[in-house]
Amino acid sequence: MNLCDENGKIIQASRLGVSNRFGRRIRTCMNNIAIFTCRATSGNAGLTACDQDITPHFRDFLLFFQEWRKFAVFWASKSLAKKVVTFYIATRTETKGRCEMSDVDIKRMARSVERGQGLTANAKRNLWMVTLLNPQQNGVPAGLTPDECAEWALKHWCLNESGGLRKSRGALVAYEIAPTTGTPHLQMLMCATNSGCTAERVLKAWPAADIEVVRDFSGAVDYIYKRGEYADKAFTQIVPARAMDNELVPNPQRSRRNKEKTLTHDSKRRLVWSAVLRMA
Repeated sequence: MNLCDENGKIIQASRLGVSNRFGRRIRTCMNNIAIFTCRATSGNAGLTACDQDITPHFRDFLLFFQEWRKFAVFWASKSLAKKVVTFYIATRTETKGRCEMSDVDIKRMARSVERGQGLTANAKRNLWMVTLLNPQQNGVPAGLTPDECAEWALKHWCLNESGGLRKSRGALVAYEIAPTTGTPHLQMLMCATNSGCTAERVLKAWPAADIEVVRDFSGAVDYIYKRGEYADKAFTQIVPARAMDNELVPNPQRSRRNKEKTLTHDSKRRLVWSAVLRMA
């Protein structure tokens, strides 16, 4: 297979500097197509011997392009299918009910929450904000009214299996509709009033929910009740906030105390040098 330059002269394949068969085929087709297009637009009616040699290459390039397009579509379809399957599995994992979620998955989710909230592993906090989207698809029994959903959520956190009140548990629950998306959800404050509870404990009760540590106690309570600066969002509540069992308690300001007690590197160095000088 001969190659032609812009003047129609035959050149050797070795001058192309192509080291592999795939690249040589592309360069050959593109070179010949460029020459063919140039001569066709210049007004030459007849085809020369070089043009006759170019025409099969143009056909080869079209066939190659069609094969490449099929491969590109196949690769894109395979990639898209992989993404769809991954999203489906992730969605199923995020929305599994309490009985379907394994302990390993809950531990993994809890560690992720702790890292995101700046907590150490198995750190206990008294008050957690819990948001459960589409409650009846994520653990809450189907067929309940919004009022019954809120009541069920309170009992789910505050009552034990025999129906008695759990010790040191409190909750505040409201059933709301998102104003922009129209998504029904439970907005809740889950409290462990005694020594607190871990993220893993909260996720065992609400495996499909988004949870976070409450840092502003009064702001979180106002948000659930839709009062104060959140009063303009009162129309989103279908069932107003209701509480059960013990009163909510705020999380202690542990991080601030730790900052006050933590010595900087320079402070430690000054203390060491002052001790050495006193000994001398």
